[in-house]
Amino acid sequence: MIATAQMTPRTEEFLVEDTRLWVVRPRISGANVTGLGTLISGAYIGMEIGSSKEPKRDFVALETPPVVTGNAPGRFFVLKTSDLGSLDTGTPIFFRRLQVGQVASYVLDKDGKFFTVKVFVRAPYDQYVTANTRFWQASGIDLSLSASGLSVQTQSLLSILIGGIAFEAPATGAVLPVAEANTVFTLFSDRAEAFRPAARNPQTFVLIFNESVRGLVPGAPVEFRGVPIGEVAEVRAQVDLRTFEFSVPVTIHLDAQRLGVKVVGLKSQADYAAMRRKLFDSLVARGVRAQLRTGNLLTGSVMVAFDYFPARLRRPWTGRRRQCNCRPFRVSSRRWRRRSRVLSTSSTRCRSRKSATTCIRS
Repeated sequence: MIATAQMTPRTEEFLVEDTRLWVVRPRISGANVTGLGTLISGAYIGMEIGSSKEPKRDFVALETPPVVTGNAPGRFFVLKTSDLGSLDTGTPIFFRRLQVGQVASYVLDKDGKFFTVKVFVRAPYDQYVTANTRFWQASGIDLSLSASGLSVQTQSLLSILIGGIAFEAPATGAVLPVAEANTVFTLFSDRAEAFRPAARNPQTFVLIFNESVRGLVPGAPVEFRGVPIGEVAEVRAQVDLRTFEFSVPVTIHLDAQRLGVKVVGLKSQADYAAMRRKLFDSLVARGVRAQLRTGNLLTGSVMVAFDYFPARLRRPWTGRRRQCNCRPFRVSSRRWRRRSRVLSTSSTRCRSRKSATTCIRS
């Protein structure tokens, strides 16, 4: 639609290159309700006067009115996300649960893979946005159940109703300078993902399970004696046509150093790469095995846990019976006597150990 507007006298200088025009009508966007006066007076054209010196007479009206008009103190930043969620124009932005800005606009990229969200942070809170600041969606309520009890996290009642975005810089590390306007950041889905440490030395392994893996999904934690060392990457199924056995290969990514596990006696990263295979072989030789354990009783989710199982160690077969150098004594029970006659051997028990280890002598 093409509309022609007539300006009042001495307002021609307002029509410059960066002047913006839009139609004002009743609108509910995010936490903002605007244009209610037009229910009585009718729609009209709003204008934001630009600062350019170049005159202009043809304009394309904005589809939505700008969230920030005039010379409001603050800065714009750009966020990239693959899931828009409940975000909309006017969605509030929080810093330490204090509302400090709002979403100005959003658009789907041409390739259709990401959204570009433009946000405005008011002064003086824009000085807290640095190069390592993390942005995440703070919509709804974040519930977590741990050994210390039930934890409920939310930014505000407004974020529960209409959603929101929160940002914060890591508490540790060097203090970086303030980010420039229109700096591009990644918008994470939650706070835990935003502050997850970057990968340092990831390794990929495949575990074969012959049992049910119900409740195991990609992203489930991998722990070693209760300490997180990685996460599940993929869960699939396979059938061996030679033996007709069904098994479930589970691909895991281990990165213990990223999760805070300290490597003692490490001189250089090259030494760790050379010793990694020897470390894993040593752990397996000592009885380290993987098993599925319940991660959450409420949701039924499971996780992969590594632990020591010395009883499952298999001694290599040498082709002869294992000899025992301990002082034997003959078992007096009739059952063992009958068994010894059948085997033509004498069953003995080791006196030097507390456990009832039975030795067989030729």
